[in-house]
Amino acid sequence: MEKQWRTIYQRGISHTYYIIESGELYEKDYQLYMLEENKITGLLPLQLRGVEGKIHFLYEINRKVSLKNVYEKESLNGEQMKSLIRKIIEVIKLCKEYLLDENKIMLDPESIFVQGGEYCFCYYPLEKQHFCEAFHRLTEFFVERMDYEDKEGIYLAYRLHRVTMEENYCMAELLEQLEEKTELKEEERFLREKKEEAETREEELWEQKSGYGEIDVAPQTQLIREDVSSYFRRKKRKKEKWGDWKLFYH
Repeated sequence: MEKQWRTIYQRGISHTYYIIESGELYEKDYQLYMLEENKITGLLPLQLRGVEGKIHFLYEINRKVSLKNVYEKESLNGEQMKSLIRKIIEVIKLCKEYLLDENKIMLDPESIFVQGGEYCFCYYPLEKQHFCEAFHRLTEFFVERMDYEDKEGIYLAYRLHRVTMEENYCMAELLEQLEEKTELKEEERFLREKKEEAETREEELWEQKSGYGEIDVAPQTQLIREDVSSYFRRKKRKKEKWGDWKLFYH
């Protein structure tokens, strides 16, 4: 979709703005009133300014850097990608609470800003791209910028990109499946490491036994079992959720 606007940066003594210069007419409506009257976590503060018959949307970005600039030279890993997606889910829920349209949340990397690991988005009332289409384009960025040493992150990025190419895909089901897959791999890796640790310890104990008499390896095995049980109790208690996207897409 061809953009109907251009963007610039304006830096002053106390404020820095990311500005969208629109070529369209826009009359102040409830969306802007809602943004002006409420500080919505995850959305950048917005002001309107008329310049030579055009409407400029000014987003305050003090000390924030765009996603595009952050990962221009760095690689993106799986945890960073999941953190961004969780923030998108959170912002969508808040938009619903304030009667704002989630399709107006801009998801191009140039318009997503980050500071100290916290992501902020531009709410652009004239945005015409559907959210699912915008999210698919964001997955293209994930694939291009992924750290190829992070195999689980690569799997997640390519899976997201491939599935979002399908017509009428369900975001909620997709993210739930990917989260379950990631957690399963983490558990398999943990169990493998514990098994290797137990085998190594038993070998050491048998070597001691051959030289110094009988040594009971049962307590060591019990410790490994308790460690594994503790891990799964902790996973069950602290399991993270992507969020219920079924509220937004059916």
